[in-house]
Amino acid sequence: MTTKTSGHMVLALCAALAMAAVGGCDRGDQPATLPAAANGPAGGAAAADEAGAPGRAGAAVRDACPTEAEIAAVVGTPVKRLKGFGCSYQSEDGNTDVSILIAAASQGDQLLQEMRETAQSRPDAQVEPVAVAGERAHLYGTRGQATAVAVAGGKAYWVDISSPGGSDTDRKPQVLQILKMLMR
Repeated sequence: MTTKTSGHMVLALCAALAMAAVGGCDRGDQPATLPAAANGPAGGAAAADEAGAPGRAGAAVRDACPTEAEIAAVVGTPVKRLKGFGCSYQSEDGNTDVSILIAAASQGDQLLQEMRETAQSRPDAQVEPVAVAGERAHLYGTRGQATAVAVAGGKAYWVDISSPGGSDTDRKPQVLQILKMLMR
């Protein structure tokens, strides 16, 4: 099995885990599939939509995934968002992939375990704790690739940047920058 295939299998597993946990990619208190009014701090019927009606169905849905421009600014090349689970992006030249999953904080240990198992299969990969806002965070990186898992604000975050095209770019700072973006 190739490293790229292995990474996609982990992504698929994590996507299924995240979708089962919260129903999608979101920074708010509720899955992104709920009306924006229900995603606010008060949530539910106490929240008002843009027109002021409490919890009205049909209000705009908030997409918690970073924009293509935000991801492009981090990785240094234009990207396109891919359709599917979570927040997935690919550089226009096809040489860089960015994958983001957001799940319930209770899934953090499972995501960390999956990351540790993946890291064990890669030469010179060391999972290490990192200091970011939140309860805990870990990451590892290899040539042209980095993955991080963090738990903060009732959510677990999984971010992976890889360069199947063989770039030697150190992706650890980029992964940390995206984690911070998600936790804002």
